[in-house]
Amino acid sequence: MVANRTFAKSYQRRDAMLASNEKYIVLTIPKQEEADYLKQMVYEIQLNKIVPIISEPECHPYFLEHKNALYKFVKKEAIVQLSSDSIIGKNGKPAKKTAMQFIERNLAHVIASGASLDNYKQHSLREAYDVITKEKGAETARLLMQNAEATFNGQGIQILPPERIKKKKFLESFKLSLCTLINIHLIRVFAYKDLFQSLLLSSLFGVILQIMFAFSHRVIVKYC
Repeated sequence: MVANRTFAKSYQRRDAMLASNEKYIVLTIPKQEEADYLKQMVYEIQLNKIVPIISEPECHPYFLEHKNALYKFVKKEAIVQLSSDSIIGKNGKPAKKTAMQFIERNLAHVIASGASLDNYKQHSLREAYDVITKEKGAETARLLMQNAEATFNGQGIQILPPERIKKKKFLESFKLSLCTLINIHLIRVFAYKDLFQSLLLSSLFGVILQIMFAFSHRVIVKYC
């Protein structure tokens, strides 16, 4: 179901009613939409005892920029479906990175391939599960497969407690950058260490240089 603003308004007016035996509804949000209307629409759907499945948020600009917005939907018992193409990198590096973050933080529950009778042999679902098994473990891949089968059969799925995606703190990023910079420069300096020592060993600068080498080594060992 293309979950654009028109659908959201019609659903709110009850013009777009679903079959009474529906357990799930897959919501595909157009990329040009800001998704600010999604919260109310999900709420309206859940009032009818239907579970919304938010499809491919890892490809949507809104969720790429506001990753923790998805956490709020999952906490409200919405289900998240990722694209297998995102897992294997076909949808770009940002989509793959975000998809793997969603899996790691229990913000994803189902993997879908978009396979049809025409493209079944080319679809990337099996390859995606191989990637998940390698990067996140066989148990995670097995859970996602079981959930996919359950949603297809209209059954309940297993949902693990979701976690927020933590942003890197400024000091941690600064520390990492500083350590990298120190290492690069020290590699260059140590390459000429013997030459510097032979020329300046008897001088005061030679003594200072020795102290600098020792201090830099301690900094790297302790903090980097």
